[in-house]
Amino acid sequence: MIGAIGSHRQTRQFARMVVALASVALIGGCAAKRAAQVSPNEIPALAQRVALDPTNTDTVFRLSAALFAGGQCDSATVVAQKGMALRPKAAIGPMIVGQCLERARDWDRALAVYRTYLTDFPEESGSPSVRARQVIAQRDRANGLARLALEREAEFAAQPTDPRIVAVLPVSIVGAPEYEPLSRGLAQILTSDLAMLERFRMVERLQVSALLDEMRLGRTTRVDPPTAARVGRMLQAGSMVQGLAVIDFQEDTRFEASVVLSDGEVTAPSVQTGVLERLLDMEKRVVI
Repeated sequence: MIGAIGSHRQTRQFARMVVALASVALIGGCAAKRAAQVSPNEIPALAQRVALDPTNTDTVFRLSAALFAGGQCDSATVVAQKGMALRPKAAIGPMIVGQCLERARDWDRALAVYRTYLTDFPEESGSPSVRARQVIAQRDRANGLARLALEREAEFAAQPTDPRIVAVLPVSIVGAPEYEPLSRGLAQILTSDLAMLERFRMVERLQVSALLDEMRLGRTTRVDPPTAARVGRMLQAGSMVQGLAVIDFQEDTRFEASVVLSDGEVTAPSVQTGVLERLLDMEKRVVI
């Protein structure tokens, strides 16, 4: 009995470990220093102060923030870029430029702004805020692209898919319900491991999740082959990988993955079995 309790505790710890490996740890912007609140009403006075002393970066960034608050993104971006040239380590510059690009739905350029800052200044005090904003932009980009894919589904269906593009669906978990959080965590690990092979161009896991949510399949871990093929066409993916983990405390854990092609054909699954604590090893053997 004691051994069984210990075993269950270990498996719960293992489940938490898998989820943690597949998640991105975020330090919220609340820990970062926040700039004082600004108002569009300050724009005339701030513009005058900047004209008198254009190298005062505090005033330059405050003017940029006031312009942003007033919805004047074109001007806010120009002023923020001047501030960034004077003080490149300040996070407020890329935050304003990036959010203006987000408002224009130019998520790729916004993400490039955040990425550049985090690459150049990963240890600066403003980095957590930029990192948190990056995650929001990634989510909004995925949601926007998912809505666009549904709107243009007929158009995408008429186009050939690219066999080099691969997407991973959530892994189905069969067994105790407490292991359900492994579904998307294992899918993320599958995506990362397949990407390391450098033979495929992987669809971002966030993009797959956003499309499934838009299709009202967000809580579904197992979709039928025609639906999987439909998802693949909207993602322009030639192959959809769908995994299955059967967790049974009385028998060995089973992990398998099959591929759904764009025409709905399903390949024979690759299967591995073993103890639950070796699930990640099984996943990697399936990938190989």
